Amino acid sequence: MRPHDVQMREFEVLKKVKHENIVKLLAIEEEQEGRGKVIVMELCTGGSLFNILDDPENTYGLQEHEFFLVVEHLTAGMKHLRDNNLVHRDLKPGNIMKFINEDGTTTYKLTDFGAARELQEEEQFVSLYGTEEYLHPDMYERAVLRKPVGKSFGAT
Repeated sequence: MRPHDVQMREFEVLKKVKHENIVKLLAIEEEQEGRGKVIVMELCTGGSLFNILDDPENTYGLQEHEFFLVVEHLTAGMKHLRDNNLVHRDLKPGNIMKFINEDGTTTYKLTDFGAARELQEEEQFVSLYGTEEYLHPDMYERAVLRKPVGKSFGAT
């Protein structure tokens, strides 16, 4: 179980954001025996991007058209967060879920907002947070600014 403050931060972020590329919050339930709260979110039957990339049947990758779909959906979800002054802080393949729509099309969605935080206009913070393997090297050297210094996506 996650620490209480992480749970509460995730609850608050999920209550604020409603976007097709962010996993929907369905309910917040009290756990049996009153030990804490549980987030109930929509089911993403396609699994995480990490699991998809780790699957030998996918030759450990994505087809080009699927990669561009991930990029399109990821950037739309991140833009929505930014428009709402939120920073995810733990973006990685395990936090991107594949949702299969009723018509069979795919929508990729951001999840796991336990590290997210609100960032006010012109505010900067220097906390180093996230999964170490996925942190950009510059994160170790300078603060994260609300305004991006650069953006990059790549496919090989």
